[in-house]
Amino acid sequence: SIPIQISLCSRMPLDTSTVEHAGQWALRICEHLDATRYVNPPGGRDIFRVEEWQASGIELCFTKLRPWTYSCHPYEFEDHLSILDVLMWNSPSTVMTRLQSATANPAG
Repeated sequence: SIPIQISLCSRMPLDTSTVEHAGQWALRICEHLDATRYVNPPGGRDIFRVEEWQASGIELCFTKLRPWTYSCHPYEFEDHLSILDVLMWNSPSTVMTRLQSATANPAG
């Protein structure tokens, strides 16, 4: 129930010849889509170069979620798995509420 418009990167007319490192893929896609802001999970922080985003005029942010523990009985809870694990053990409304409580903090 999350409204989303999906665009496949492979079908975009992107010039990838200028991509020099992993963090530039998202930047090139954002530039192509005329994005003004990009939000990434905190685990990917190390691949981005903030100065490149600033030079492009696109705000680079990283999410911050409160710690979240949920029941997965009869299994033992394992923290920091994927969103797939979260979706398997929680209702859509619970997941939506949690995602809406996340903050996006500017990089820098």
